[in-house]
Amino acid sequence: MRLSSFRSLCLAIGLGLFAAHAQAAVTATSLFQTLPNGTDGNCDGKPLDTMVQEAITLNDKAIIAIGTLLEPKLFWNGGEEERLAKLATAIWGVQLDKPMIYFNNAFRVRQEDRERLDMAQERYEIANQKLKSGSVNGGKMTCGGEDWHYAKTMEDLGYQGITVPVDAYVSKYFSEKNDQGQYNIQDKSKIILTPQFRDGVSLAGKSLCASPARAQTWAQSHLIMMCDQCFDQPTLSSLWGQQESWPTGKHINELQTAGAEFQHEMMHYINMGISDQIVGGKDAYGWGPCAQLAKGPEQTLIKNADNYRVFAQAVFFDRVQWDAEGRKM
Repeated sequence: MRLSSFRSLCLAIGLGLFAAHAQAAVTATSLFQTLPNGTDGNCDGKPLDTMVQEAITLNDKAIIAIGTLLEPKLFWNGGEEERLAKLATAIWGVQLDKPMIYFNNAFRVRQEDRERLDMAQERYEIANQKLKSGSVNGGKMTCGGEDWHYAKTMEDLGYQGITVPVDAYVSKYFSEKNDQGQYNIQDKSKIILTPQFRDGVSLAGKSLCASPARAQTWAQSHLIMMCDQCFDQPTLSSLWGQQESWPTGKHINELQTAGAEFQHEMMHYINMGISDQIVGGKDAYGWGPCAQLAKGPEQTLIKNADNYRVFAQAVFFDRVQWDAEGRKM
C-alpha cells in the first residue's frame, strides 16, 4: 500500500472513531435549559451538540494522556510518550527524571509532579462526568450577541432617568417558570451585570461579547454564555483531518473551536476555583500565558482554565509535534 493511501486510511479511521464517540454523547438540550426560540439570547441554529461532543472528546484525550504519564514505568525517548511528556512539561510544569543508568534514553515523571497531574486529571474527569451523565446541576445556557451588555446604572435595567450605579445579579434573568414551564425572562431578555474590568479598562455599558471575549460562565448561577462568534470557527474533526497539511510554524492558538471554548467554560462551571489567572496584566489565554504559568506556583497553574484547554487540544492533534512556543515543528 502506498504511503498516501495508508495516510488516507488512517484519516478515515480517525474521523470514524471521532464520529462514533460523538454519536454516543448526550445532547446539549438534555444538559442545559436554553432561552425560548426567538428570544434575544436564544441558541437557535447553533451546533450545540457538536460543541458538547467536542468538549467531551478533548477531556477524554487529556485524561488518557495524563493516565499514560502516570503509569509506574520508565518511558523511552521518541514516540507518543515523549510527545505527551513535552506537552505536560510545557503546560503543566512537569519535570522529568532521567536515570543515569539508561544514559538519558529513558525518563519518568518526577514524583513531586505526579500530584499536579493527578489534580488536573481529576478536574477533567469531573467535567466529563457532568457532561456524560447529564448532571450539570440545573444548568442554563445562552448564546450572546453584541446587544448583550454590562450595566452601568439603574437606567440600563429599564429604570428611565435613574443613573445610580447598579449591583444586578445574573440569575434573576433566569428566575421563575411560567405555566408552560418556560423561564420568566424580562422584556429586554438581557444578562446585565455590574461593571467589570478587562486589562484595566471598565466594561460598563459594553457588550459581553466584545472582542476578545467569546464565552463566559457564572458558576454560582449555573449559567454558561457562548458568544455568537464561537460558532464561526471550524469544527474539531475538520481541523483533525488537516494536521498533515499545516505548514511548519502553525500556531496552536489558531486552532480554536466552539467545543474548545466550551471545554474551557466547563472548567469554570465545575466550580472548583478554576478562574482566568492574570499574566502580564491580562487573562491567561493561549499557549504563551499558559506556558508562563507552568513556570510558576502550582496553586496558580492548576486554577487557570485555559491550561486545561490548551493541553487537551495539543494532545488531540496527535500528528503534530509542538515546540516550546506552541508552533508546529
